[in-house]
Amino acid sequence: ICGVYMEFSNLKLVATTLLALSLSTMGSAQTPGDIFQPATPAANQMNLNGDAWATISAVQFTSNEKAEFELPYFSVPGLALEPDGDQTLGADCGVADIVDNPATLNEYAYLRYDDAGTIGVDADDLFLCRIRCANARTVENISFNILLDTDDLFGNSGPGADPNAVVGNPGFELEIRVSLGGVPGVYIDNVDGLTSGSNLYSYLISSNYQQAYAYHTDGSCLSTPVFHDIWVNLADLGLISTNTIRAAFATSSGNSSALAGGAADVGGVDDALYINQDAIYEAIILNQTPTPISNFAPSGSGFLPVELLSFTGTQINSGIQLKWATSFESNMGLFSISRSLDGISYSEITTLTAEGTSLNKKEYDFFDGNARIGKNIYSLKHIDQDGTVQNLGTIEANISENRMGKIKLYPNPSQGRFTLGGSGMKSLSIIDLSGKILTDNSMISDESDHHSFDFSNLENGIYFIKVTSLTSTETILWSKQ
Repeated sequence: ICGVYMEFSNLKLVATTLLALSLSTMGSAQTPGDIFQPATPAANQMNLNGDAWATISAVQFTSNEKAEFELPYFSVPGLALEPDGDQTLGADCGVADIVDNPATLNEYAYLRYDDAGTIGVDADDLFLCRIRCANARTVENISFNILLDTDDLFGNSGPGADPNAVVGNPGFELEIRVSLGGVPGVYIDNVDGLTSGSNLYSYLISSNYQQAYAYHTDGSCLSTPVFHDIWVNLADLGLISTNTIRAAFATSSGNSSALAGGAADVGGVDDALYINQDAIYEAIILNQTPTPISNFAPSGSGFLPVELLSFTGTQINSGIQLKWATSFESNMGLFSISRSLDGISYSEITTLTAEGTSLNKKEYDFFDGNARIGKNIYSLKHIDQDGTVQNLGTIEANISENRMGKIKLYPNPSQGRFTLGGSGMKSLSIIDLSGKILTDNSMISDESDHHSFDFSNLENGIYFIKVTSLTSTETILWSKQ
């Protein structure tokens, strides 16, 4: 009996050891950056060198997922931190639960455009998507869904409403559906005005989908998060690189669409805060600027943070009045204006703080009192909060001598002090943009052709300086900064 007990104990010890080793092996197998479910062939559009890693270093992630991606991707903007467990279907921290990167926050999905094959020929270009979920897919019947707005119109009401919007689809034209249940495959569906798409093209799961372990474990999910990667041909979407898009990422059950309330989880938003999924999609899409697909190329800058409506320059006396307007802003930083005389060498003349985030039209202006006679070229740029610079446009504005007044004001802009130059000046008035006369002063009664003033007490802004001389009255636009 003792011998039998010892033998049983040894077997139990061996079994326990093997189990521990097995668990240890399973844990170590979840190596961050490991492509544990590769596509076929291994060398493909998602993994160009065909190795076992989603990292540029061909070893595991070490600190920063996005900076260490083998292929550069651009983040899809979200509205808020992506909560764990806000999915309506499936288990918390499961494969249907979209999660963001807790180290960088609000990075839950990515896009990439590849000008593959013949440069400049869109027919062989690629569109790649990456979605970050709390777990790997094993046997679950699930779909990953990428919904695209391609006509810059969205929602049921408002100035940018989509006339094809219906209940269940507020304005998407295309859906890329990665089905891992039902009939597996990667599907491109036309969903314009529809809640159940019409298939345009399909691919094998084995060739157009892969899974790789992410680096950062999300706060309340103990599992290792996973990148689910998909690629399609741009031509199969019926798009070219200059087309603009806005995108929403979701998961759904089985072989289904993420429209008509079918999403299990929508990325970049707390689903529980909205009355229905149409409202979620409107919030997500209207928080994005329609962006050319080419902007997701490695040399691009990803989603544009601002949509520019207009940028103009008009001569007023000896200066140029610059005006611009935006229809949309997302996490904006500063506007920068530079001036050039030859279109080659530019000098920054001012920066202005942007609204930040807005879904409504915003108007801005700046008066350049130091414009040169002749051609002035102005460049308008946006500087994002992370330092990314976006060129918004360039215009040309001319100063004509025969349209210049005889009285000069300098410097302009100024912090309150300026000098008026001209003969026979008698009096001046300062008028704000509403037409209110703020001060009405008489000139010093001497023969001097130059008079200096200090209006530092005025608030920063644009003012009209009305100057009366012996022969005429001139109004000069002055900018106090």
